[in-house]
Amino acid sequence: MTSHSTSAQCSTSDNACRISSERVSQVMHYLGQYIMVKQLYDQQEQHMVYCGGDLLGDLLGCQSFSVKDP
Repeated sequence: MTSHSTSAQCSTSDNACRISSERVSQVMHYLGQYIMVKQLYDQQEQHMVYCGGDLLGDLLGCQSFSVKDP
């Protein structure tokens, strides 16, 4: 296993990766920016994201989701 200088910590025993809350905040920020720039949200119900036909939909494996869902 190679060592990388990131905040993610991976354990080979349980294959679990941990990401710092700062990194999660960064990912969420850029995800929100991507959704806004690509206009994947519903104009009337802005909590709904329609990502079918977009690379985000391919990545998440869904056609749509609500940012209100836990």
